[in-house]
Amino acid sequence: MNVIDLFPPWIRAYTPFIVAWIVSAVVIMVAVSMTGGKGDFILSLLVSLIGSLVFGLFSGRLLYNLIAIFVWLLLLKTFFKMSWFQAIGASILSYIFSVILQFLFGVQLIL
Repeated sequence: MNVIDLFPPWIRAYTPFIVAWIVSAVVIMVAVSMTGGKGDFILSLLVSLIGSLVFGLFSGRLLYNLIAIFVWLLLLKTFFKMSWFQAIGASILSYIFSVILQFLFGVQLIL
C-alpha cells in the first residue's frame, strides 16, 4: 500500500497536476531570476497557471502557436517587470530546464 492510497480519490486525481504545477513554477522562478527579472514563487505559480491555460487554448495551428508564444512572453514581461529580451531568455531557459527535468525524472510539466 502506497501513501498516496490513503488520500481520497479526488485528491489522488489532482496530485500529478499539483506536483507539475509547483515544479513548473520553480523552473520559471529560477529562469526569471537568472535573466534578471523580479518575482517570487507565488507570482511564478500564477504565471505558470495562466501560461498553461494560454497554451491550452491556443494550440494547433501555426498562427495560434505564435499568438500563444507572444502572450507567454507578454506575461513574463509584465508580471516579472522584464524587457522583451529578458522575457525571451527566461522563456528559453525555462524550456531547457523543463526538458532536462523531463529527461532526468520523467516529470511532465505544465509549461
